[in-house]
Amino acid sequence: MTEETGGHGFDLSEPIDARANSCIVSCMATKTISLELDAYVKLRQAKREGESFSAVVRRARFGPADATGRSILAALDTLEAREVDREAVVYWEREGGVEKARTTSQSAWEEVDDAS
Repeated sequence: MTEETGGHGFDLSEPIDARANSCIVSCMATKTISLELDAYVKLRQAKREGESFSAVVRRARFGPADATGRSILAALDTLEAREVDREAVVYWEREGGVEKARTTSQSAWEEVDDAS
């Protein structure tokens, strides 16, 4: 074997042709699926230039069918406050709420400004 074959018996100076490419593709594990037309259209529309359908599926995020702001607000309306929640609200109202809880310590810069 010559150095041109890279020790593999293939001439590495030649470009990869359709036969070599089909070997690479056929050696990859694949699964054939059937899609209804509307699902295929959505998949095709999500496909970016040069991207495979596998890549589209990999970057897809599958959430609930009705994941909208309206559905979230409707779900929140169905929740009832528990007694523990009511106690927390009473505490925060009595203590001055979140604004009081967000106080910060005085900075060194404020001390310098006060001295001048």
